[in-house]
Amino acid sequence: MNKEETKNKPNQSNALPYVIVNKKSLQVIKNKTNDYSILYTMKNPHIYLPQIINFTFIQLIYQLNKEVFEDCHIQQISETEAKVYILVKHYFKELGLPRRYTYLNVKVTKTETDIFYTFETNYDELPPEEAKKPNDASLLPMDNMCVNYHIIDQHNVEARQDIKFSTKFDIPEFMEKFSLTLFSKMFIRTKQFIENILC
Repeated sequence: MNKEETKNKPNQSNALPYVIVNKKSLQVIKNKTNDYSILYTMKNPHIYLPQIINFTFIQLIYQLNKEVFEDCHIQQISETEAKVYILVKHYFKELGLPRRYTYLNVKVTKTETDIFYTFETNYDELPPEEAKKPNDASLLPMDNMCVNYHIIDQHNVEARQDIKFSTKFDIPEFMEKFSLTLFSKMFIRTKQFIENILC
């Protein structure tokens, strides 16, 4: 473990917020119970980054991280709205914990300097039949996630993801550490893929 990771390693004495992961221009921060932020940058002088940040970007994250996700289905309603179903791998099956899925209402808004995504869990509907949700999968109670891609210039973007789970959702410490480490690896892989694209 390097010095950078060691100084940010959480323990019971850490006051909130604290940095859980800090490596390769990516940070995962615990703001308070069930409330997290993920910060990272993307740079590529060969492509116009704002042009690839759209609903297909979600599909790209899925394709690059199939060891994390079992399935992904995007129902695009318009240029600014979609419904997204994602089935997560059943990592804690041996512990008797349910496999999880998300079903999200997604909206996007754009300005000259920012692209905003809001993800809100759809607690009122089941995913469409073509999503083929397993009967034993339970909805992940992530109330919402807000993502801001701040455009420094056409080749340089700063991303911030704020994720809030239901206050009624009890996340065991071991699951929190495992899941956040997995998330950081997932976004580092996506970030590196984007930054290595050559045209």
